[in-house]
Amino acid sequence: MTEKKESSFMEKGFNFEDDPFSSDNGEYAALFERINSAPKDLYDKYYELFYNVYPGALCDPAVMEKYNNPANKRNIHYGPSDAQTFDIWYPNEGKGPFPVVINLHAGGFSGGSADDFTLPPMFRACDHGYALVSLNYRLSGEAKWPASVYDVKAAVRYLRAHAAELNIDPNKIISWGYSAGAYLSAMLAVTGDEEMFNDAALGNMDQSSKVQAAIVGSGPCGNWADEDAYLDELSKKTGVPVLFPHNAPNSVEAFQFGQPLPRIYELLRLVDPNVWVNESCPPVLLLHGDEDPLVPFEFAVKFHEKIASKIGPDKTDLIVGPGKHHCDDPFFQDEERFEMCFAFLDKHLGKTEAEKKAAE
Repeated sequence: MTEKKESSFMEKGFNFEDDPFSSDNGEYAALFERINSAPKDLYDKYYELFYNVYPGALCDPAVMEKYNNPANKRNIHYGPSDAQTFDIWYPNEGKGPFPVVINLHAGGFSGGSADDFTLPPMFRACDHGYALVSLNYRLSGEAKWPASVYDVKAAVRYLRAHAAELNIDPNKIISWGYSAGAYLSAMLAVTGDEEMFNDAALGNMDQSSKVQAAIVGSGPCGNWADEDAYLDELSKKTGVPVLFPHNAPNSVEAFQFGQPLPRIYELLRLVDPNVWVNESCPPVLLLHGDEDPLVPFEFAVKFHEKIASKIGPDKTDLIVGPGKHHCDDPFFQDEERFEMCFAFLDKHLGKTEAEKKAAE
């Protein structure tokens, strides 16, 4: 177990509801001016992606039908909230118990769902012999940080507690996410059984919340209050404006805390996955575009280096998208990148039964 940093976030004295931020605050006038002056086509693209305010396209029913295994289970509750649910999709061949990939959706912690448009590429896990768990977690409109971290760790404990009935291998659980989901995947990897992030009220505390590997795509794995400085430099290089300043009072990260980030800088040290990296971390694969205008590429580089320093460079890798933006870029969802991810898992966890059969 990692060294315990604090006994309680609330005991630290952070009240997420005090001093509500306001878009009228003169302190942020320059940030709002930057947003308002952005080219409309770029603004529309990233507003739709990052804030997820549109209704959202659910996963194509035709795609879901292909994986309509009778064994699949939908809307399983791992906690009392309506948001604390998951679906589990099984390979069409094989008897199990199956290794598990947990799909952690994107959406800026404020949107997205387990069956949204990000799900279809993840069905490749079933093709490779994994059971696919597509997970919902509480969003910022319902609960503040660290609720989302509590949730994903509670889901891992639930999966282990019910491994026999779910026909899964409790010793091969992989977290996989992009953007906000990537952050949660990273936190699963680096916090292990750290008790600060295991909420006893969500049950199954006799089970471990560790994962055996993690895929982290375009993840905000650094101190979130530092992102704007990196993105300002990228903007000077590419000419793409910083459309959504993270330190603005209306940023998706601010909604995570009910406070603009500059006011809670010390708390953000505990939010940063780098703080929790330790020698017992599992293998971690990162993917990131080196011109990502939403999450700095430098975050991926530094997180990769920190992990390598603790568990060795042979247990982590960074797939770079040259000139690529955020995880919505097709580069990160294509067959080649997914095969690289599965090759990484094969290297560290061994091939699945389906993969062994395909290789015969």
